[in-house]
Amino acid sequence: MGWLVIVGTGLPFLLGLALGPWLFRPSLSGPNGNRISLIIILGVGVGGTFEKSAILSKKALFRELGSPNPDPTLDALEKELLDRANRLGIGPQGYGGDTTAFGIHILTYPCHITSLPVAVTIECHAHRHKKVTL
Repeated sequence: MGWLVIVGTGLPFLLGLALGPWLFRPSLSGPNGNRISLIIILGVGVGGTFEKSAILSKKALFRELGSPNPDPTLDALEKELLDRANRLGIGPQGYGGDTTAFGIHILTYPCHITSLPVAVTIECHAHRHKKVTL
């Protein structure tokens, strides 16, 4: 069994994102000044090696939207970040509105205390996936 993911390539190149406990600031336009679809889904991978965190960030996108994180601490963090993102008032295409993100999903993995790799995968609202048995 595997997953088939169909994504566009524009969003990861155009969206600048700073993500931290007190900061969530997406850019409204790409390097050419063009506006992008800003209703996003974020997959965040924390821990392991950088490669592991990147894989976790992609895997996090496959959790059903609206489903709680099994870890109560991460679930609270996801809800807080989603609330902060939607209170920015950026909305679709940067034209305003109360929905900037549909979901923020976080997965973690143990790592050495002196390193904490974080990877963020940004997906647009047209996130499409299908479960396939090969």
